[in-house]
Amino acid sequence: MIFSIAVDGNIAWTLSVSKGSWQNGSVNLTQRAGQTIHLRLLADGGPTGGDYGWAFWSNLELDTVTPLSITVGMALPSGVTVTAFTGSGTLETSGTSVSITGTTVPGGFVAFLQPAVTLNDGQSLTGLSYTQYTAEVGQIPIASEWGTSVGTASSGGVSESGVLITEPANDGRSILGWTVQLPSDNPTQLSFNVGLEDGQPANSTGPGVIFSVLVNGTAMWSQTTINFGWIAGSINLSAFRGQSVLIELVSDTGTTGWYVTTLWSGLTFTVVPNSPCDVSHYGNTNVLDIQQLIGEALGKASPINDLNLDGAVNVVDVQIVIDASLKLGCLASGSVTLAGSRHPGLAGPSVQRK
Repeated sequence: MIFSIAVDGNIAWTLSVSKGSWQNGSVNLTQRAGQTIHLRLLADGGPTGGDYGWAFWSNLELDTVTPLSITVGMALPSGVTVTAFTGSGTLETSGTSVSITGTTVPGGFVAFLQPAVTLNDGQSLTGLSYTQYTAEVGQIPIASEWGTSVGTASSGGVSESGVLITEPANDGRSILGWTVQLPSDNPTQLSFNVGLEDGQPANSTGPGVIFSVLVNGTAMWSQTTINFGWIAGSINLSAFRGQSVLIELVSDTGTTGWYVTTLWSGLTFTVVPNSPCDVSHYGNTNVLDIQQLIGEALGKASPINDLNLDGAVNVVDVQIVIDASLKLGCLASGSVTLAGSRHPGLAGPSVQRK
């Protein structure tokens, strides 16, 4: 059974459980302080499919974390400087010495030691240089130069070119990292496919390989599989618009001892498609858009988002945005005739506005 917690649609915690005992877990929400968020508890029978079991969640509490503030010191090699900084704390430099003051625990930060590559729409990670690390279970990643190439590979009988072919450790993780500068003019998303290379030994018992995409050390997407065949994925990077970010691709065999070649294809940055339900222009439809529409419907903001074109911003427009935030599509209803009368805003033939 795979347990996961999603925050605003992004996986923030996941754990594969194969024995009947309680497992501890937590999600640090410090970075979301003062925000309204959407939490989802997810339970999946596992990559083998058809598994049946009871999933229990207990002690679900929102606890106040009293942060501990510390100073972290770093010694840089000669000629190396911090080119960008993000996260908890304030960066202070003096020659080759760097201090990050006011760092909260729990918390985290990323200090970039080389200029980020500026991205363009349609650009792929595959053609950019990367750093590679490996790590055994529970250990800190160390630099590695072994086991990754770019070429043509197939999964589930479907061949793709320009594939990153990685060799994860028997018991642990293979990590590829890029430092990139996201565009500031448009919200960006990263789309990709993952798969296990054909011809590898099968694993029918699980839990399989865990594919993850991390941004600045936080998991934004995760998928566990033991099956051959491409799996499509994407992450919305709108929250990092105009920033330097560390993107990491992780292939993790855990403690399975299953040595299998993992594949990453596509890995393309594109502009997030514009949706009329994204009224806050954040790059996706979320609680901010719902709050904006409620404010317009109550007369607390200018009524400029009449999504169903009935001449007013009202509860129907709010419902349209709620549906869109639940991934049901951004649908604008026209008016239909009921019992000889025309009723604007009721569900007739729906059209998707682009």
